[in-house]
Amino acid sequence: MSPIDRNGASAPWSPPPETSGDPPSASAASGPLPDAPGAPGGPSAPGAPGPGLLSLPDRLLQDILALVPGGSPGAHGGAPCACAALRAAWREGLLHRAQSAVAALLAEYGEQALAVRLYDRPGLLLQPGMQPAATSDGGCGGSGGGGVWPALLCWAAVQVAAQGGCPPHEQATQLVTLGVVMRDAALLRAVLGCTALRPYLCDGAWLAKLLGTAVIAGDPGEGVLRALLDSGVGAGPEHQAARDGALCRAIILDEVGAARLLLAAGADARGELLGAVLVSSVDRLRLLADLGVRFSAYDNGGLLGLAARWGSAEVVSELLRHDAWERGQVRAALLGLATAHNRAEVAALLQDALAVVATSPDA
Repeated sequence: MSPIDRNGASAPWSPPPETSGDPPSASAASGPLPDAPGAPGGPSAPGAPGPGLLSLPDRLLQDILALVPGGSPGAHGGAPCACAALRAAWREGLLHRAQSAVAALLAEYGEQALAVRLYDRPGLLLQPGMQPAATSDGGCGGSGGGGVWPALLCWAAVQVAAQGGCPPHEQATQLVTLGVVMRDAALLRAVLGCTALRPYLCDGAWLAKLLGTAVIAGDPGEGVLRALLDSGVGAGPEHQAARDGALCRAIILDEVGAARLLLAAGADARGELLGAVLVSSVDRLRLLADLGVRFSAYDNGGLLGLAARWGSAEVVSELLRHDAWERGQVRAALLGLATAHNRAEVAALLQDALAVVATSPDA
């Protein structure tokens, strides 16, 4: 098992309703726990505090280095040997606690055992001096809280499924749901990057719907949404509607960061543009313009003409002001007003725009 992100978890989780499930058909992978950011000997996450080893009292560190046998420092003894010994001891202790927690979970819930119940298990929390990754606006961390190592939850899910608990599909699904609900981006990255669990998350449509859920989660820094997109969720052409729907939510809720991420991921702004025109929302149009959306690029569906016939004069003015329109587009919109009534102000706007285009060197 090799999760791609192993930062700390977020806040306490209320166990999900007990559901029945068949034992897994295939034995899940098992093995020793991988290294993790913040663990002695593990890699450091961007923006994460240093390993907890250095938070020990100086005198204790000196005693450890002095008592470890071996050759000269830097060769076979001294600091390298001491750090390796501490790392091994830490891993052994954590693995023992994790195995005990899995056994207790299976004893209590049997076939309904789910690894998500270990999310805030006291015996599995990070030890003093070991901090989960910082929750920067880069979206790599969760919202802080629980402190259970995400890789440990993935490992526990595999073990619980292999030993008769809920099957791997349900283990993985519940962990993803937990990550979204708790706004724990680190857990999401761990589960979606776990080679032992990701194959069981085969319902791409269900995952894609989580994009919209992540938008309305009120997640500072868009960490959850970023984790989903970075893991390939909703990336397929069959998930275009899910991306577009999530973008619509982001625009309505004025979630600029989320909207920017979704546009970069291939969300189409056409539906939101048409909606903004029909409800005469100048604010939405300005937000889309600030995000770099070119209104004229969507005019093959008659966006300007639709605005001319049904939108307010302010909406038409906004469309004309924020983009460079071709002469044919403006003329088509103007001709569409021939059968419309009470659109004199809009017609005057289009006439002025047409005059400007006609005198342009590129006309």
